[in-house]
Amino acid sequence: MGYRSEWQLLVVGTEKQVREFEDWMHEKQEEAAEGSSARLTDTWDTIRSSRNDETEHFSTLQFPERDSGGALDLDHPVVVDAQVGISFSYDFTKCYPPWDDVIEQIFERIEECNMDAAYGRLGEDPQDVELRDCGKRVYVSMTRSLTKPFDNY
Repeated sequence: MGYRSEWQLLVVGTEKQVREFEDWMHEKQEEAAEGSSARLTDTWDTIRSSRNDETEHFSTLQFPERDSGGALDLDHPVVVDAQVGISFSYDFTKCYPPWDDVIEQIFERIEECNMDAAYGRLGEDPQDVELRDCGKRVYVSMTRSLTKPFDNY
């Protein structure tokens, strides 16, 4: 690691959790700047500034029983779990230290707040692949393109 990488970070939680997560990231960046750690400040800035504009909305619906006979009322679903998802990604980032430490802090925060997240990074070296998730519902799927498929023939 230390050369150019393509990466993606997905974060899912309630609207309040996601808003608080983004506030926490901002605070971590400010703490790094106050501590005069340029590389740590740059790492937080890189991740925060790579937030994609779109916010995904997810809902789990439950259908109440219409009557005592067990028929479901499909016309009046109840939202039992409303969540939002945000993503951060960039395809040409130098992931020098303390990059891995920052990703570790992000996952610790995600777990503390009972949220869900997934992370993937592809380095220039074909062996340099990192995939990580919380083992819940979110994951990153990556494939490498075959630019010269017969180089090893």
